[in-house]
Amino acid sequence: MLTKDEKHMVRKDIGRTSRFALIYALILSVVAIVVAVGIAMPHLSGDAAVSPAELQKVMTQRSGELSLIALAVGTLFVLLKRRGKLFSEDLRNPEPHPMSVKVLLACAVLFMGFQALSSGIDPIIKWIAENLGFSLSTTTDALGEMPVTPYLLLYVGILGPIMEEVVFRGVVMNSFRKYGKGFAIVTSAFLFGIFHGDFNQGLFAFACGLVFGYVAMEYSIKWSMVLHIFNNFVLANVLGQITGMFSEDIQTILWFVIFAGIGGLGGLVILLCKRKAIGNYLRENRSARGTVAACWTTPSYLLFIVVELMMMVQAFSKMG
Repeated sequence: MLTKDEKHMVRKDIGRTSRFALIYALILSVVAIVVAVGIAMPHLSGDAAVSPAELQKVMTQRSGELSLIALAVGTLFVLLKRRGKLFSEDLRNPEPHPMSVKVLLACAVLFMGFQALSSGIDPIIKWIAENLGFSLSTTTDALGEMPVTPYLLLYVGILGPIMEEVVFRGVVMNSFRKYGKGFAIVTSAFLFGIFHGDFNQGLFAFACGLVFGYVAMEYSIKWSMVLHIFNNFVLANVLGQITGMFSEDIQTILWFVIFAGIGGLGGLVILLCKRKAIGNYLRENRSARGTVAACWTTPSYLLFIVVELMMMVQAFSKMG
């Protein structure tokens, strides 16, 4: 059981790390909006105000460029804030294990399974929203409207995943490591899921974040980066481009075989076979009693959650 002083130290550490993650998230959002306003202004004829529709049009059409600019500013913030700690502490694993092909394949199967589960949950969430009188615009919908440009692929498939690993596994998870590996992996994965600002995408990111966290914790953050890039670039983009070459019926069959079949069933088998090992790992690496309660009574941690939940709520609009 944590003492009063230890709880204070936990809240202090978690508060500092949560503020760091919150500022990074706000930079990505605010910079993209500011740049989009700057791009939209010259296209307005004598009207000094930028309408929400015009702003949304710019953000959709120029999403790749906006995301890269915002990411550059966010990266600069991380470099300035962490300074020497980034390479001496955040991106280093004191006890890395050698990676194996077996582990990499298992992670790939799990990602496909998570994708299948996410695809199944998405229409359910929309159905619930509609029955409550709301229409819901998800991240998946937004991505479908964005033109696939080299800028967007570079952000979503490579640079975005690298920086998300630096922030959420390198800085956040490693900051929590001292309070137990299980706590560090789960809490950083939760913040990573909330960070995505979308209910369904957040659940998917949380599940993937657990895998990324375990890989970064036990192997190396470079492997979590590789897997993150594989998930975003190969599974979400390259595979989609390949299957898109076929008819809709063939695409549906391929989706069920790859994601529902290999991913869903394969992932379930992996989790069932490893359930005891997972349970033992969590028990052996659990945090001291009172750590979770201290975390959930940290103002900055709760502020991060509230801000991101507010962004999630913006996806809901009242149906006419």
